Parts: sequence; structure tokens; C-alpha cells
Amino acid sequence: MKGGYSMVQEVRGWAFQSVLAMGFGLMFLCPARSASQRETEETIPPPRPLTNEQPAREVDRVQPTPRDCSSPTRFLQGPIVSEGQAPPQLKPGQVQPDDHAMPINLPTALQLADARPIIIAAAQASLQIAVAQLRRAQLLWLPNVTAGGTWYRHDGGGTGNSGIEYIVGRDQYMIGAGPFLDWTFVDLIYLPRQARDQAAARRFEVQTARNDALRAVAEAYFNVQQARGRLAGAQDVAEKARKLAEKIRALSKDLTSPFEIDRALTTLADIEREMLLRYQEWRVASADLTRELRLNPTIVAAPLEPPHLQVTLISPKEAVEDLVPVGLLNRPELASQQALVRWALERIRQERLRPLIPSLVIAPNAVPGAPFGTLMSGVF
Repeated sequence: MKGGYSMVQEVRGWAFQSVLAMGFGLMFLCPARSASQRETEETIPPPRPLTNEQPAREVDRVQPTPRDCSSPTRFLQGPIVSEGQAPPQLKPGQVQPDDHAMPINLPTALQLADARPIIIAAAQASLQIAVAQLRRAQLLWLPNVTAGGTWYRHDGGGTGNSGIEYIVGRDQYMIGAGPFLDWTFVDLIYLPRQARDQAAARRFEVQTARNDALRAVAEAYFNVQQARGRLAGAQDVAEKARKLAEKIRALSKDLTSPFEIDRALTTLADIEREMLLRYQEWRVASADLTRELRLNPTIVAAPLEPPHLQVTLISPKEAVEDLVPVGLLNRPELASQQALVRWALERIRQERLRPLIPSLVIAPNAVPGAPFGTLMSGVF
């Protein structure tokens, strides 16, 4: 028994030393992999809160512009705000007494576009999942450690072959822990790369969601401006139509036919109905804007800028042929798809090399004391 027990101890010691040797060997033989892991941890941090700014990192940067293509700064030199040709002096669209007006300007609306949109929150949640999967893939080389205990007790007896009853009782316990090592080398090599590409794609999708939210808010804001400008024109026409009807009615019956008065009143009624339709369009456009900004939908957005405000992002004199390469090289949607293509290529290489690259599994057969087949050591 002593010899068998010492042999078991030697086998356990040899297995434990083998695990340590292979672990240190993998660490020394793969320095580039460790460096790439540290670089990935630096370049893909957890996503920021929606209200804080974050500097651009490596995975956020789009591919550099080729030499033959123009730089985006040549065309995008900042928005140029101008009022253009001044229209006739009109009173701004007035809100009805039962409605509540919310003064707002374009910079405030664009800042609120990145505050609470659901699409940005959903994209950032996907990024958090991708970063967690990346960190998990970077730790695949670590063994799993199982720890626990078992206690078994039985009181009773049994009858032997001779008919004599024997009292047999058992009381045993086990407390121990041990590692379970499964090194699939093809997964150790390719899974971190795939997870890194997935995280980069999700980060570009976050920027895509921000761009979509910004575009939706800008379009909704200018729709409000357009509807308010049309309402201002309709209110001005209605006011002039009332003055015209009063002047026609003030004339003597000898100079004006009664039909002219009825015609003026009919025209005034049509103009007032058109004014109500324009106010309805303003309310609908304001509801669209408050929906994008997740504000109270019952309020009416009243822009502070004049309705004829003009914002020029790119000069209309620029050729379309020069703008196409800039759009293709700087869109986060395309960068996200490129990262997914890299992920698919890495996955194909992984499956092609899987039959050729061996795996290393260190775990004995399962026994009642160690059902998971771990290299257990402890008190038995």
C-alpha cells in the first residue's frame, strides 16, 4: 500500500510539474501574443457613458486616405451659416394659446442628439458584449480550477453468503481542488483575433448610430423650421386678407358689389383654413423632433434662428467625383463591414487549420471522487 501510495504521489507531482512547465513555455514562446493582448486592452476599453467625450483610439480610426485621394478637410471646413437674401419682414409663427412653446436652437438640438437616443444605447450595449468576449478570448490559455468537497455516510448492515448478518457502516469525506487544462491551440491563436475584429466592428457601429441620430435630429429640426416658415407666410397672407376684406366692406354699396364682399370673405376663409393646415404641419414636425430628442411630445418646438437660415457644409461648386472617395474612405458603416470581413477570413483560416493543429488536454478519467476528471489534490 505504501508503494502504491508513493507511486500515486509521484504521478500527481509529475502531472503538476508538467502543467507548470507547459504554462511557462507557452508564456515565453508567445511574447507577441501577450503584447497584442496588452495593445488590444489599451485600444478597446469599456464603452464610455453617453454624456462624456472620449478621445479617438486606434480601432476608431478609419483607414488613412490614399495619396491619390483628396483629404476630407479640403471639403469639410466647418458649417458656414448665412441668411442669404433677406426675405420680406414677416412675424414669426405664433403658437396657439393652448400650446406650450419650447425655444431651441440648432446647436442645442445637435448636442441633445447624443444624449439619450435608444439606437446609441443599443450599439454601446453590443460593444460591451464584444469587449467582454474579447477579454474572455484572451484568457483561454488559463486552466479551470475546480474546488469543493464530498461527504458520504451510510449506517446499516448486510447478510453474507453464510447467512450471518454483518453491520457495515461508512463515513468518508473529501476536500480538494485541481486544475482542468484544455488547450486547443487553433482557438488560442485565432479566437482573440476574431474577438478583436468583432469589437472594432461594434465600435464603428456606435459611431454609425451617433451619425444616424445626428442626421435624424438635423432633418427633424429643419423640417420644423420649414413648417414654421410656411406658417409665418400663411399668417401674413391671412392678415392681409382680413385688411382687404375690411376695406372692401368699408366702401359704399354704390362702388362695391355685395358679391365682391362675399368673394373676399370666401378667400379669407380659404386662407385661414390653409393657415390651420400649416400650423398642423408645424405640430407634426415638432413632435418628430421631440421624439428624436426624447422630450415631452406635447410641447411645440420654436427655433430661435430665422426660418431663412442657410447652413452650408460642402460648397456646391465641388465636383461629385472628388466627394465619392472621401465618402467611401471615411464612413464608419464601411469600416464596420471591413472588420466583419476580416473576422470571416480569420474564421475560415481557423477551420482550415483545425485538423492540422493538435490540442492539449490535461485531465484524468472521471472517478466518483472527481466527476469532472480533474487532477484533484487535498484531504481524502
